[in-house]
Amino acid sequence: VAAQAAAAPAIECGAQTLTYGELNARADALAASLRARGAGPGAHVALLMPRTPALVVAMLACLRVGAAYLPVDPGYPRERIDHLLSDAAPVCVLTEEGRPAPADAEFAAADPDTAAYVIYTSGSTGLPKGVVVPHGALANLALDHVERFGLGPGGRVLQYLSPGFDAAGGDIWPALVSGATLVLAPDASALAPDDLAVLLRDARITHLALPTAILAGLPVLELPDLAVLIVGGEAVDEALVAAWSRGRRMFNMYGPTETTVAATGSHPLRGRGRPPIGRPIAGARVYVLDERLAPVPTGCPGELYIAGAGVARGYHDRPGLTAERFLPCPFGPPGDRMYRTGDRGRWRPDGQLEYLGRDDGQFKLRGVRIEAGEVEAVLGRHPGVRAAAVAIREDRPGARRLVGYLTAAGELDPAEVKEHARRALPEAMVPSALVVLDEFPLTPHGKVDHRALPAPPEEREEPDLPRSPLERTLCALFAEVLGLERIGAQASFFDRGGDSIMALQLVSRARRAGIEVTSREVFLHPTVAALAEVAGELREDTAAEPAGAGVGELPLTPIVAWLAEQDVPTSRFSQSVLLRTPADASYETLAGGLRTLIDHHDALRLRLHDGRRLEVGPPGTVAPRLSVAQTGEAPSDEQRDAARARLDPAAGVLHQA
Repeated sequence: VAAQAAAAPAIECGAQTLTYGELNARADALAASLRARGAGPGAHVALLMPRTPALVVAMLACLRVGAAYLPVDPGYPRERIDHLLSDAAPVCVLTEEGRPAPADAEFAAADPDTAAYVIYTSGSTGLPKGVVVPHGALANLALDHVERFGLGPGGRVLQYLSPGFDAAGGDIWPALVSGATLVLAPDASALAPDDLAVLLRDARITHLALPTAILAGLPVLELPDLAVLIVGGEAVDEALVAAWSRGRRMFNMYGPTETTVAATGSHPLRGRGRPPIGRPIAGARVYVLDERLAPVPTGCPGELYIAGAGVARGYHDRPGLTAERFLPCPFGPPGDRMYRTGDRGRWRPDGQLEYLGRDDGQFKLRGVRIEAGEVEAVLGRHPGVRAAAVAIREDRPGARRLVGYLTAAGELDPAEVKEHARRALPEAMVPSALVVLDEFPLTPHGKVDHRALPAPPEEREEPDLPRSPLERTLCALFAEVLGLERIGAQASFFDRGGDSIMALQLVSRARRAGIEVTSREVFLHPTVAALAEVAGELREDTAAEPAGAGVGELPLTPIVAWLAEQDVPTSRFSQSVLLRTPADASYETLAGGLRTLIDHHDALRLRLHDGRRLEVGPPGTVAPRLSVAQTGEAPSDEQRDAARARLDPAAGVLHQA
C-alpha cells in the first residue's frame, strides 16, 4: 500500500495524521533499531505504550523483524504489568517510538508459523496466560476481513478497544493492508457514549467494531457514513439489530483469542429472529462435537471446536495447558490441531451456527473475557478472606454485573478487599459488589452452588440527604443509572453496583443535566458529596476565533494529495445527503442558511489551484449555489448527475444544493 499510495492517510489520531509513506518509513527505522537489540523470530517485544500512531508504528516494526509484539496497556495495575513482563520475558520494552534511525536494511517476509503477537487473557489458575498467534493466522484474518467488510481506500475504520485486547487487531491490520484510514479513538475508558457517537459522526467513520454492551449504550444518531457495523463479545439481541442495522450492513462475529479474533461471522443481519454467529471465516473450520469428539446432528447442542488457519500456537510457556486445550484434529490432515473453546453451540438447518453459552467458569462481560478462577484467586489473596467465589448476576433486566462472594477469616472490610482487587485486576474484572457470607451454599457434590448465591443486599440505612440543588440532581442521576429508588449523598457509586460502563452513562446523563464531570472524576470521587465538590457547570465554548484565522493558502491535505497522484479524473469525487426542509421554507431562507453555513466552515470556501495548492477565501466570498425544482419526490438520477457536473474544485465550486 505504501508503495502505491504513499501520500494517502494511514492513521489519524486527533489532529495528527500519518500517511502510508510516513508509517512505512518510521516502521523500517524502528525495525532496524529493534533488530540491533536482539528482536527477531522467536523473540518478544513489549509495547508499554498508550494508543497513538507510535504504537501502531511499533507493532508494524516488530512484524517487520519477525518478532512478536506484546501490547501492554499502561493503565493496567502495576501488579498485572509486572506479571506480563516477567512471564513474557521480552528482549526489550518500548515506552515510546524513540528517535528515527537510518533504515537501509531489508526485511525478509516472516515465516507464517512464527509468532506475530502475544495477547494475555484471563486465566483460570489465577494468573493471565499469554496466547501466541502466528503470522499466518494474522494474515488470514486481515485478508478475510478486507473482503468480508469491503475495506479499501476511502474507508475509515475506528479503533476503539484497548490494543491489549486481541480484537484491536481486527481493526488495525485489515484497515492498513487495504489502504483504508485507521482512526484511533481517545482512551475508551474516558469516552462517554455521547462523545463516542459524536466522534463517529464527525470523523465520518465507515467501519466500526464494538462490543455488544457498548453499542447498546450508544445514543442513536444519524450516521450516514457508517456503512459496516460489527458486533461481538457477547450475545446480541434482535432489538439491538433492528435499531442499528437499518441503512448499513451489520455483522455478528465470534471467536476466542486462541483462534485469532474471529472464527465465524454472520451474513448481514436484519433484526428478524435470534442473530446467529454465522459460518466459518476463510481458512477456518468449526465442529460441533459431543463428549466423545463425535459430530452431533444438526439442531443438537454440542461443544464448539475450531481448526484451520486461525488457530494459535498455544499458550506461552504453558505446555500442559496448551496440550489440554489444543487437541489433534481427527477431521484434518496429519498434524492438524483444533482448539477446544468450552463454548456450546449448534448448527441450524440453514447452515449457520447458533451460540448457546458456556458450562464452565468463563464468561464475557461487556466484551471482556473473564475467568472466574482469576478473580477468585485475587480476592482470596487478601489476608481477611477465607474463600471467594464470583458470579454474573442480572437482578435488573439488562444490567449484568460481576458480584463477588466472600467468607471471612477474621475481620473483613469489603471496601478494603475491593481496593485490593483494583491493585491487581483491570477495572472490568473488579466485582461491582462484594457480599460477605458465613458459608457458601453447596451442591450435593460439595461444590459452590452459584445458582443459590444471594443477590447483594439493598442499602437499608436512611440515606444521607443532599445538601444543595447540585447534590439533589446528582443523587437522582446516581439512582437512575444504578436502578435504585434512592441513594444517599455519602454512598459510593461503585459499592452500590456501579462499574466503568455505568460511570460513562452517568457522565452522559450529567451533561444533559448541565453538569460537567469526567469518568475519571467519578472513580476518584465516587460519592455524590465528593463529586459535587469537583463538578462544573457545562458551558458553551465562547472563545473568539482570531480575525483572519482559517483564511489563505495551505498545503494539500493527505486525501487531496492522494487524489492528485491518481491517473484518473477526480473532479467529480463527491458525497451527497438528502435533507428534508420545512414546508414553508422560502428560497431566501434556504439560501441564507447555506450562506451562514459556508461562512462558518472554512473548508467549504476552498479552491484548488493547479492541483498543487489549496486556498481558503474569506467569509462572504463564496455564494450559496441553490437550485429549486418542484419534483414532489426525491431528486432523479439526472438531477443528481447535473449537480455533480457543476462541481469544480478549481473554480471553488465545492457544493450544490
